[in-house]
Amino acid sequence: MQIDEMFCAMGEEVMASIVKESKRKRTVPLGFSYWGGEGIHQKAFDKLIKTHMPDSGAPSTGGKEAKLAYALLKVQHEYFNNGFINAIDGFYDVYCAHDLKTEKFGWGYANMLGFLMHVSPTAEKIIDYFCEQCRKEREDEESEEESEEESEEESEEESEEESEEEETKVGQAESTILRPNSTQ
Repeated sequence: MQIDEMFCAMGEEVMASIVKESKRKRTVPLGFSYWGGEGIHQKAFDKLIKTHMPDSGAPSTGGKEAKLAYALLKVQHEYFNNGFINAIDGFYDVYCAHDLKTEKFGWGYANMLGFLMHVSPTAEKIIDYFCEQCRKEREDEESEEESEEESEEESEEESEEESEEEETKVGQAESTILRPNSTQ
């Protein structure tokens, strides 16, 4: 499953839990998101958001269902609108989805996904996907730093060798200049 499909499937899993739909498998067309207004349970989602969403901040009414819908809205918005670029930092210090799983709503996209994991197995896959991306970035950065350090060490060694060669040449030139001419 591609990452776009995972975000759509997660939306359907979350909303199915809210509307108490049985856990039967449904095919979710690519790009059908609650953020885009095309979810299978869009009417129920819109009602939750309209009824319980304050002008700013998380819902304080509507219980866990309203917070699940809010977290879903924020996470899908960030992914489909911004490519998750504002969220990726939340995964740098997380090594697996289990580290984020929580019963309580929390701020930050990684924490919201951890909250959604209780009703969406796909949320766990999304977290693991981004944790893996960050792990690869960390490894690449570490490898790049090691390469830079090795390159600097090689440059220093080359500079030292060049200095030694230069000193040898200067020493030879001085001894030639100072040596009396033996043919006189």
